[in-house]
Amino acid sequence: MKLILTWAICLISSVSSAAEQSDVRCPEEDAAQRMRSRIEEIIHGKDTLGGILEIVALGVPAGMGSYAQWDRRLEARLANGAHERTGHERVEIGMLLKIQSCPAQNRHDSIRLSHSKTGEPQEVPLTRGTNRAGGIEGGISNGQPIVMRVAMKPIATTLTPQMTVDLATGKESPTTYERSDFWPSAGVPFPSSKRWRPLCWQRLSSKARGRLSGRNDAAF
Repeated sequence: MKLILTWAICLISSVSSAAEQSDVRCPEEDAAQRMRSRIEEIIHGKDTLGGILEIVALGVPAGMGSYAQWDRRLEARLANGAHERTGHERVEIGMLLKIQSCPAQNRHDSIRLSHSKTGEPQEVPLTRGTNRAGGIEGGISNGQPIVMRVAMKPIATTLTPQMTVDLATGKESPTTYERSDFWPSAGVPFPSSKRWRPLCWQRLSSKARGRLSGRNDAAF
């Protein structure tokens, strides 16, 4: 388990480094080139684009959050952090939008016993073959990577005038262009410490509750 997590962290670090060096924050050059072409089309069309940001948190322990208190549900706190930024209009945890109409057998993540190649029980005996829930179930982290997608709307101020109403005259009139980014998604510093603040808060809160109840911090 520790080796897998170390490998995953190294992989994410490599991908993150490649994304930081890209002008469109995309680690795959083929996809990045398609994005540049699309942005070029939008610029010449005097329009703007939105986008979807995907954020993954590794190493989050199971048990963070709450199933009983609405203000401590982990997905609610993460969604609140996402909506702090103007333009973020939709938050998805896991594969919700793709599987929301699927039957339960194709939606949930089955729990299985984990064994080594020799048949000996692993340090973490329970495992899942999928992560459709995105690492959060019932408001609580389940130990898998937390996967969150945030949709950002296109900026409304476009080079192409749009109709509005002049409140001074009470008549319809075209908008006057001031400024806008044609595609602001690449410049969104979403995976910052501020955005993951709910995870830190939940971790500290769990430790505090453990001390008050006399339980060992290792359990959290």
